[in-house]
Amino acid sequence: MSERTIFLDAETTGRTIALARVIEIAAIEVDENFQPIRVFHEYLDPKQSVGNSVQIHGLSDAFLHGRKTFRDIVAPFKDFIAGATVYAHNMPLDEGVINSELSRCGEGCLADFANPLDTLQWARTKVGCGNASLDKLVSHFGIDGSARQPHHGALIDVELLIQVFLCLGKREEVARTLDFNEINTKFCFRQFRISPIFHLGRIPSPKR
Repeated sequence: MSERTIFLDAETTGRTIALARVIEIAAIEVDENFQPIRVFHEYLDPKQSVGNSVQIHGLSDAFLHGRKTFRDIVAPFKDFIAGATVYAHNMPLDEGVINSELSRCGEGCLADFANPLDTLQWARTKVGCGNASLDKLVSHFGIDGSARQPHHGALIDVELLIQVFLCLGKREEVARTLDFNEINTKFCFRQFRISPIFHLGRIPSPKR
């Protein structure tokens, strides 16, 4: 495990990388025991209609209107993940859309300041089949994925990915000990937060 490890997910307006915009982004940093220690989370105004993608994430144009744009959060986002190994399930899609957003802001690409890695390809080698979607893996390992229904959410998906990651590494007992209650409590009151970053409990300053 590298010095800093982060799990990332983004909800977007579509799957066409050049056109899609990020509308929700979440990242959780874990310690050496995979306990969550810092969280980055934000809903974003894409300045365009979410179209049919609302059926996947449930985030309406009205809900997103007037929120921060990706440009507004690009600096704290870069600071949050700088120098870390960053895991995402189907990283090429998340990385591609985030890179498009970074490019619009004149900020390079994700690999310029972090080490992005894809868990999907690794998962396929572990479960021995082509279908290694997050839904499939959650079901395979008996993880409670009810919060992902009826809509996907970036923060929930990151929490599930951390548990799946541990199970894939045959560390199910650690996965069962993870407690996301503090994250989800703050998530419920997200509209009152000014900063997209919050710390969990009493932890040392992140290493750089």
